[in-house]
Parts: sequence; C-alpha cells; structure tokens
Amino acid sequence: PRIIGKSGSRINLIRSTSKCKITIDQPQPGAQVASCILEGRTKEILCARMLIEAREVASNHSNEQASHSQTHPVAPVTGHSTIELYIPKRYMGHMIGKSGKYINAARHATNCNIQVSEEPLTSQSSQEPMSTLCIMGASTMVWNAAAHM
Repeated sequence: PRIIGKSGSRINLIRSTSKCKITIDQPQPGAQVASCILEGRTKEILCARMLIEAREVASNHSNEQASHSQTHPVAPVTGHSTIELYIPKRYMGHMIGKSGKYINAARHATNCNIQVSEEPLTSQSSQEPMSTLCIMGASTMVWNAAAHM
C-alpha cells in the first residue's frame, strides 16, 4: 500500500498524471507483493512506471535514512525487475525483427533477458490474440530494453 496511498490518493494521482489505466491485484495468500498492471499507450505506461519507481525509490530512501544517522548518505536501491508486455500477435514479427535483429539488439544494448511467449493470450478488451514479451534485468535497464524495441 505504499504505492496506493491513503484512500487511493497516490495511485489516483499517478493515474491522472500518466493517463494510464492501472490495476492492482490483491496479493496471493502468503505473498508480500501484489501485481500492478499498466495499460495504455507506450508513453502513458512509461510515465506511470517512472512515477511508481520514483515513489518506490523515495520510500526505500526514507526507510533506510530513518535507520541510519544523517551523516551516512543512502544511495537509491537498484535491483532487478521483470516486466511483461502484452503485444498483439500480429505485431510480434515487427518487435523481434528478421532473424531476431531487434530483440537481439535490445538484449545486447541493455544486458536484459528477453523472452517471447509461445502461447498466445486473448485480451480482455478485444478478442485479438496477444503474445507476452517478458523482459528481466536491472531495474534501470528493463524499460530501456522495452523502448529499444
């Protein structure tokens, strides 16, 4: 709930600022994290992601600073992230490129692990088959990989 805020104030601000549709699922029993699904145009999703990550870094920074004296500076936490992009199946060839040209360039430029699902999904908003593009790597690079493609 750090990201949701009191009565949804933070998440609603992120929604209105980014114009992105944001859905937060309840965590599974025993899990400490919930799924956050971002839907919209690429720039809307990137904006929402940037605002969410900025909030997380600020929260981590505040928590760590509270446990340290003021004389010990705390660097922002950079971990690993995984994002899943749902792409209409008809566009996957353009995303991957001939002989994997675009996906391999994104892998090389960002050092991220990029995988494409073999199993198509169906979008809830349309009946168009969708493929999943999963990008895993350093938090600072996964969105660079998505933008690179």
